[in-house]
Amino acid sequence: MNLGFRRHGKQFFFCTACLEGRPQVLSRLVDGEKRPVLTPKGEGVKAALLAAHGWNAAFTMSDFIVMPDHVHFLLIVDFYRDPGFDPIAFMHCWREAATEAAAGGSGESPGRLVLGKNLV
Repeated sequence: MNLGFRRHGKQFFFCTACLEGRPQVLSRLVDGEKRPVLTPKGEGVKAALLAAHGWNAAFTMSDFIVMPDHVHFLLIVDFYRDPGFDPIAFMHCWREAATEAAAGGSGESPGRLVLGKNLV
């Protein structure tokens, strides 16, 4: 698969993962519909974003936002540190971890996270 980028230097990927079926269970608006607050399921997705920082020194997940039915984040990969790093494989592993974290050990998943088409 040709991803259209070279594996050198720092590369930036804008990533989106949506809940399958788009149920709005990750955050909600409060204060007269002006301020978003994460639900427990949204907190689980946030925890998975923060926990991923220790997976590999070659990448950073930065500037994320958890929306009611999806999450956006910036994935910064330093291919000098790990030229073999595969952002697609990483996203699939992170998606599984985030789905599990959003369930919060209750076994009740908010829905399966589906990777957005704008991964690269």
